[in-house]
Amino acid sequence: MFRVDGGNIYSVAMGHVYRCMRLARLLQKRGIDCIFLMKNYPEGVGVVNAAGFTADVMDEAISSQAEADKALALAASRNAVLHVDLRMSKKELVDRAMEQGVPTAVYEDVSSEDIAPDLLINPALMACNEVNYSSLKKTRHLFGLAYLVLDPALHRFRRPGFSPTIDRMFLCFGGADPCNITSRVIEILLSRSESFAMDLVLGPAFGHCEDVQKVLSARDPKSRAHVIRNCKELLPIHAHADAAITAGGTLVYESLALGVPTMVLPSIDTEAGNVAPLIDKGLLSGFARDVAEVGDAVLASAIDRFITDTSKRERLFHAQVRTDLGGGAERVVEHLIGLL
Repeated sequence: MFRVDGGNIYSVAMGHVYRCMRLARLLQKRGIDCIFLMKNYPEGVGVVNAAGFTADVMDEAISSQAEADKALALAASRNAVLHVDLRMSKKELVDRAMEQGVPTAVYEDVSSEDIAPDLLINPALMACNEVNYSSLKKTRHLFGLAYLVLDPALHRFRRPGFSPTIDRMFLCFGGADPCNITSRVIEILLSRSESFAMDLVLGPAFGHCEDVQKVLSARDPKSRAHVIRNCKELLPIHAHADAAITAGGTLVYESLALGVPTMVLPSIDTEAGNVAPLIDKGLLSGFARDVAEVGDAVLASAIDRFITDTSKRERLFHAQVRTDLGGGAERVVEHLIGLL
């Protein structure tokens, strides 16, 4: 049973939902039934239902105690493993699940609460340094990039080589982009003199379509930007690009796995913390802080350097080639099955 939320809400967005659905698909192939328990944010619930899974919904304002009551009753009725993938407010649920003997896994990319589930997964590069984890003696830990839950089909689309010229740019800022990074970036790109095409992917919870259309109407008379909504097959589009600018969630790891030189623009502090070591290792270009704190002039200058510095983009590509990000979803699934 997956306890997860998704929607056009700052710090929630859609990445957690997509991550859980990848795991659910792999579990289904192993003959294991999966159900989702979610707050009733329509964007996230809609994506889960459209994928063929059952989503049991709760009121958005439900108390943590009532949420735990509902989740544990549902898990008990199905003799289920509880998999929690929430940005915050999971302590009461996890503590009570452990007290009641419900097998529990937590997937998180930042240690924000003092919890001790049966299985704790954190794919951040520096997860092993989290102070909160040092006292968890009975919890099994899965730390590091080997446990990234990415699309298992990624390896089929990996780029074979580096392109020194940018003919096509991939742009996507997550399933929701509640901060509307999209409009800022396309405004900057369309004010430049290059002629490369842009695949602009808007997620199912994106809520700033009017703003984007205003920018395109004013800045894009040659229709360089190809706007893609309700995309069912993102990987072929992503892999076809010579470079990418993305937010700091799962998309940036997909860029790395595909071998697409990428500039990352984190939209929240937790994303910034997770991409900082990847920037330091030469795997990404971009910012190690929330891009909302970055002025337009500074952002435009950084985008200019990313586009014009061919040698830097080539170094990014070769660093990506040396980094294996495959197999994480399958590894997590094996450990979840071990809790049954």
